[in-house]
Amino acid sequence: MSFESEQLLLRTRKSAARLILPTLVLGLVCFVYMALTGHLTENWQWYTAWAVCGLALLIFWLAPLIRHLTSWVDITTSRLVWRQGLFGQTHQELSLHELELVENLRGGGIRVRSKSGDEILLKGFARSKKLAQAIREANRGGI
Repeated sequence: MSFESEQLLLRTRKSAARLILPTLVLGLVCFVYMALTGHLTENWQWYTAWAVCGLALLIFWLAPLIRHLTSWVDITTSRLVWRQGLFGQTHQELSLHELELVENLRGGGIRVRSKSGDEILLKGFARSKKLAQAIREANRGGI
């Protein structure tokens, strides 16, 4: 099968439950900033409040949000592609025709191994059993 005829069957991301804590941090920083606005009188206090709140949001809200949005698993008609990390720094792919093992692990993880020994460990995905079943179905009974 050529890559020109390759079609995307499924794209899934990690569970959005990982964004609960960053969202709570966003609310907390906004609350603290609003509570401080009535008490700040000097310009340097305003600048300090902006800098501290902005830095907290950058580290504890924006970075986890970008990490979540740039991590996914694609199942195409011929490959399994996994990207993770800020801006997809970690990238692995396996040919579906060479898959040897798709195993559900305790705690909701999935181990996918090819005949050549390459292995991908998928953790933190919602409905991991359905994802493993979709990988098996895309392989069309080769496992």
